Amino acid sequence: MSYPWLGKYVAQKLYSSSPFGAEFNAFFQKTMGALRRPVIHGYPRTLTMLWLLEQCGVSLKGQKSVELGTGWDLSSAMTLSRAGADEVVTYDHLRHVNPELQRKASDLLESSFVLVSRV
Repeated sequence: MSYPWLGKYVAQKLYSSSPFGAEFNAFFQKTMGALRRPVIHGYPRTLTMLWLLEQCGVSLKGQKSVELGTGWDLSSAMTLSRAGADEVVTYDHLRHVNPELQRKASDLLESSFVLVSRV
C-alpha cells in the first residue's frame, strides 16, 4: 500500500521546526507540488461535500462551519461561506495561506461560483 501523504507530512513537520521552513515548503509546493498550476484546490471537494450534505437534507445556511486543512488559498472556507454558512472557522497544522493565491482563488470563485441547491 502506498502512503504518499506520509512523506509530505514528515517534510512539512520538519519544515515547521526550521527558521525558514515556510519558505522551503512554499518553494517545493510551487516547483514540485500542487501549486504548480493556478487552480483553486479545495473547490471541487467542497462542492462534492455540499452536494452530499444536501442529499441528507443538511443546509449550511445560517450555520457555523468548521473546516480542517485551510491550505494555501482558503478556497474551501470561501466556498463554505458562499454556500450560506454564517461563520467559517478553519484550522491547519501550519499556516500556509498565501495572500496572492488567496486573491486568485477569490477572483476565480467570484467569476465562476456555481452552487445548485434545492434547500
